[in-house]
Amino acid sequence: MWLTLPGLAALQAKIVWNDGTIVGCEFSTLLNPAVHENILARFPIQV
Repeated sequence: MWLTLPGLAALQAKIVWNDGTIVGCEFSTLLNPAVHENILARFPIQV
């Protein structure tokens, strides 16, 4: 699949788990650490 987040280019990924409401993705290419931190800061996990 292609994951598109606001302000970022589309990232190729595959779904590796799905609990019915939330999915976990594995990116085809490792994310740059700065991009990873940006994603975590912009889209915090809501528990």
